[in-house]
Amino acid sequence: DLVLLAGELSREMERAIREVGGVTQVVHYLTRDLLMEDLANRIVRGDTILVKASHGMGYQNIVQLSPWRMGYSHI
Repeated sequence: DLVLLAGELSREMERAIREVGGVTQVVHYLTRDLLMEDLANRIVRGDTILVKASHGMGYQNIVQLSPWRMGYSHI
């Protein structure tokens, strides 16, 4: 399991996830753009991606990085 977080407001969430455990890797980025850039390199066929954010953060753009946009016929 992997959790990617971005922005200063997610620091507390990062701390809580690390404290509780159960997640293999937690990565925090200073900005959403840095997260999106890294995520584009991490997505592979069969991945399940849960996006939790406000529309104001622009995370709906993750759909542009998704496998079905990368030429896969199905996920």
